[in-house]
Amino acid sequence: MLMIMERHDIHAEVRNAQVTAVAKATLTVADLPPWLGKACAAVAELLTAQRAGPVGPPFDRFHMLGGGRFEAEAGFPATRPIGPYEQIKPGYAAFASWVGQHGGKLAGDA
Repeated sequence: MLMIMERHDIHAEVRNAQVTAVAKATLTVADLPPWLGKACAAVAELLTAQRAGPVGPPFDRFHMLGGGRFEAEAGFPATRPIGPYEQIKPGYAAFASWVGQHGGKLAGDA
């Protein structure tokens, strides 16, 4: 049996906090490759449309949930937060109204 050993160069860096924009999903390992490309493209498109970046290389982050699933985030550094956040409350209210008018019921986190 031939065993190939890979070398990984690992080093520590201290980075300043920065604004980012990400897409999130709950995935299996098999779901990851196609999702990463689509998620990064969507975030880059949003940042470009909002004139907020991207201003650095893409990144991803994974949180193991168990059962072969994990929560994934993929995105880019941005120049500013994407908002406007002052419109969140009216947006949620409009969404809740629409759901109710269409026979639905809100469940879980927004």
